[in-house]
Parts: sequence; structure tokens; C-alpha cells
Amino acid sequence: MQENEKLKIFINVLKRKWWFVVLLGLLFSAGSAYEKNISDNWTVQSGNVVITKTFSIENADRYFSDQSNQKFNFDAFSNTYSMQKKIIKITNESYDYSKFNLNWRNLNEMQKYDWLQNHFSINDFGLGAYELVFWLNENDPKEIEYIKKEAKNFLNDYFNILIVELQKLEPDLKIKVIDEIEVYPTEISLDKNSIIKKYALIGFIAGCLLGIVILLVKEMSFRNGRH
Repeated sequence: MQENEKLKIFINVLKRKWWFVVLLGLLFSAGSAYEKNISDNWTVQSGNVVITKTFSIENADRYFSDQSNQKFNFDAFSNTYSMQKKIIKITNESYDYSKFNLNWRNLNEMQKYDWLQNHFSINDFGLGAYELVFWLNENDPKEIEYIKKEAKNFLNDYFNILIVELQKLEPDLKIKVIDEIEVYPTEISLDKNSIIKKYALIGFIAGCLLGIVILLVKEMSFRNGRH
């Protein structure tokens, strides 16, 4: 009986203060709608950025086998920290790395080298054929319009630096580009009005729930103070 009495009292409070609950709901609804309305991001990206360059190096295996008695590992050659340092130093003059990685300015020097190593790789197909790959995961923080404009150029400059360094070891190596591929995320436009309405509804419900909680707490505090 006591619980039923408390429920009846609270229902009566809601009947008297319903305007407070609705007002809080409207305020939250308006705030949520406004926040989404001023957003300029009405597209989502699906898929990764993948840029590749397939090329051949004539007699590369024979030359490096003769010199070191082991198969030449182009990926390891490109991934040394001295090479990464050189690549960043040269390309930093032409490209804004903070567009490729929005957190770039927060990285220390070693983290920048690691980022480059993690986003470039060289696949060895054998017989002197290789594939240089630059990729960005769809969840990586990045500026996609800048990447569409500059990613291929960035990979080409990365490739050219590697070849220059390689030819310092063997000037007579012959390089031939076989194929190039570019893959970019699919961008899906969102319905702005539908998104705003959804967030307005969520804001209204959240505001009403908060209003009910406030009234409940105030009523309980008031009645506890009377006893």
C-alpha cells in the first residue's frame, strides 16, 4: 500500500509539473538538432585507400645475391629508420602529413617513422617484380579530399626516393613500371533532415527522462524532509 501511495503521489506531481518535463525535453531537442545542423560532415566513407605501383628491377636478384650471398629484401631496405627519416624529410616539403593522419602533429619522431612503415609495404613477386603499396584504413583519421588529390603523387615520390637510393648501390639497375592502381573509399551522402529529426527526437526523450528524474528526486527530498 505504501508503494502504491508513493506512486500515486508522484503521478500527481507529474500531472502538475508536466510542463517542466516537456520544457526540458524541448530544450534538449532543440540543442541536439542545432548541434547536428551546424555540422558540415554529411558523408560517410566505406572502404580503404589503396594505391599501388607494380614494377620490375632487371637483374636485381643476381646483383644483390652476388654482393651479400642472400636474396635482396626490398621491403627491409625501404623500412630502415635511416630511409624513413630521409623520406619524411624530403616529402615533408611537398605534402601535409597531417592530412594523411589527422594526429600527425601529436606523434613523436619514432612514431612518425612507425606510421610510415605501417602504411607502406613492398611485395616481392619474384623474378625481379615488386609491388609498392600505400594504404589507409577506413577508420584512420584523415582528410579524404586531400588524399584523393595527393596520395598517388605521394606514393610516386616515395618510390622515386627508394630508386635513387637503390641506384647509389648499383647505378646500372634498370627499373620498369608495370602497372598502377588507385582505390578510394565510397562516399555515401546522408539525409541531413532525417539525421536532424532523429537527434531532435533523441534529445527530446533524454530531456523528458531527465525532467522526470529531477521531479522524482525533488519530491523524495521534500517528503523525507517532512518526516
